[in-house]
Amino acid sequence: MKIKAIGVATQKTEASGNWLRGMRKAGIPAKLVGLGKPYSFDMKIKLVLEEMKAHPEVDVIITSDVYDVLINRRVVKNINKSGKTVKDHILDVFYSFGKPIVVGAEIPCFSHNCYDFTFGELSNLVERECKNPNSGLIIGYGKDMIYLYEELKNCKDDQMDLGELMNMYPERFALDTESKLFYNVFIYSEKDRLKRALFVHFPGMKYIVSSAVAYNDFQAQGYQPLNIPKIALLSTIGFLVVVAIIIYLLYRFYWGLKPKTRTTINYPIV
Repeated sequence: MKIKAIGVATQKTEASGNWLRGMRKAGIPAKLVGLGKPYSFDMKIKLVLEEMKAHPEVDVIITSDVYDVLINRRVVKNINKSGKTVKDHILDVFYSFGKPIVVGAEIPCFSHNCYDFTFGELSNLVERECKNPNSGLIIGYGKDMIYLYEELKNCKDDQMDLGELMNMYPERFALDTESKLFYNVFIYSEKDRLKRALFVHFPGMKYIVSSAVAYNDFQAQGYQPLNIPKIALLSTIGFLVVVAIIIYLLYRFYWGLKPKTRTTINYPIV
């Protein structure tokens, strides 16, 4: 079985180099398309579709975001220790879903990808934490991926249209709700998911794992991985400090008024 990863990058950057390096280290054949072209959702879909059609010999295709996706170094190391290849691992996990296409799942529920999965084929999603589709990471059989991208090629938003197709044809799709292969990080990374997901996606964020976890060169190049929990804590403390200062200033202002003025203030009735 031949597998291939395809990503869209409009320009060569440290992030796109990171993506290619991770794929190479993991032994995953990969191709970047779109260099030098203006980005749009339909452009992204059409370029990936052209690449897939140009290589019908590829059996399983992975489509991936580029600038915010890393290959999990630790998972690669554990796979190699087991005596398997990364390719075998990817195929084994993919086959385990029993569907022709597997889509990465995420926690946040935005208007463009929030769907009520009540149909039988995806009933296992009920009460699952990650149950919303994210189009940044998809894997499927070549012919099924070509068919999917043919349906998406005139889309205005690939994620919204993908969600609609999943609703219409649940027998064709599975969501990786447990991050067996794809992990879409939300706010901060979860250790259990990082232990098993080969592909780690940080939608719209700076990378928040160190180079010890994933093939991430940014730390060495001055991009310090973010510590989201610490940032969240400091932000909360800063907010509380500002609120306390405002209350204190209002208090000082009020008691600085003349007694007669204070008594004439009309207070709202609660």
